[in-house]
Amino acid sequence: MIVHTYLTAQDVLSTNSHQIAHHAGDTVLAADPGGGNIGPANPEAPPGSGKFQTLMNWFFWGVVATAGCAGLYAAVSLGWEKRQGGGGEAQPHLVKVLVSSVLIGVVVTIVNTLALT
Repeated sequence: MIVHTYLTAQDVLSTNSHQIAHHAGDTVLAADPGGGNIGPANPEAPPGSGKFQTLMNWFFWGVVATAGCAGLYAAVSLGWEKRQGGGGEAQPHLVKVLVSSVLIGVVVTIVNTLALT
């Protein structure tokens, strides 16, 4: 008769290789039903990461300010063309601003998801 022994992750970490090899024939490793954690629960940021975060914040605000100025330029160009009876050269500026603003939002969401989880 084969007896199956279920080990939790903590049991596997606390046993040495000889004990595991000895029971290899009758042991089935299973996931810990209690949901135990392996590794540090609260990882620490590396030294100097505060400066990097400050740099990233400045870069983000620069990108947002540039997108805002580009949007303002596109709006003024549309108004100027409307008043002067222009040939529709300002619409591509507006499309570029809208597409780049969407891309900025997507990139920020991806970076925050990867960095904060």
